[in-house]
This record gives sequence, structure tokens and C-alpha cells, in this order.
Amino acid sequence: MVGKTEKKPRRVYYTRAVLEGTPFEIGQEQGRAIADHPAWQPFMTMPFAERGALTSRETAEAIACFDRWCPDLNEELRGAAAVLGVPQEQLTYYAITHSPAGRCSHFALLPSLSADKQVRVGRSYEFSPRMSDLRLCVTRAKGKYAHLGFSEIFFGRDDGLNEKGLCIT
Repeated sequence: MVGKTEKKPRRVYYTRAVLEGTPFEIGQEQGRAIADHPAWQPFMTMPFAERGALTSRETAEAIACFDRWCPDLNEELRGAAAVLGVPQEQLTYYAITHSPAGRCSHFALLPSLSADKQVRVGRSYEFSPRMSDLRLCVTRAKGKYAHLGFSEIFFGRDDGLNEKGLCIT
């Protein structure tokens, strides 16, 4: 085609983070990682009013949702907030994850539908490398199954596999 330029593939590099301890201790570790990453710190702790992302009520709903379905995540966020010296509610993670407008696609193929009788899972990623923390996390929280997965915005894990073979996307 005339006038069309091709984009060259861009290589990105992931880092590996090993997160161990109680959820609060893991959060503290995450807070220290954010504090050591100058480009991320302002974004991670920008007041909600400046972002226009969530109201106080919506933030409370996000916290209640995590308390119900994954309370260890709130503990991790509390640990990070303590290290960063900001209110837990101010962490950007709530604004970005508590959104009804998901954009990633997921699929699972049961063994009965695959030629080799294996489970297949897949996911598309609509985040760009500029928005990602580019980390593969090994997480060993006390009293929980260890898991390996990618993080986005430092907290939680977007997807991964636990030591028992459960795959989440």
C-alpha cells in the first residue's frame, strides 16, 4: 500500500518479583517498590478528585467488594498505603480495577473440545506496555496457595496459575 508505514515490533522486558509474607507485609513490599519507582509513585497515589475516577461512595463500594471476594487484597493495599504515607482509599488501584468497562477478552476450551484433551485458556491484553508495570510475580502469602502471575498497577495479579493448577485470567 502506498503511504502506509509498518510499525516495527517493540521489545519489552518484564521483571520478576517474589512477594512473600502476610498480605500486609506483601503490601509493604509493594509500597517500597512503588516508592523506588519515581515514574509510578505520583500516578499510584494521586488523589481521586484530581483523576475524577471514583467518588468516595464508589471507592467504599470497591473496598467492600474486595472485602467480600478477596480481603487479602485490601490488606495488601493497606500495607502499601502505610509505606507510602497515603490513605488506602487514595491508591489508584481502586479506580482502575473497580470499573464495569472491562476490555480484555478471555476464553477457556474444555478438554472434550481439544484434540489433545487438554484445557486451553487464553486472554487478550488491551493495556499498552506504557501502562503496565511489566512484572511477573511469584506470590507466597502465608496460609494461601502460592501462585505465579502478571501484575498490573503493582497490586493483585491479573492472571496466573496457582500451585494446585488453578488458572485464572
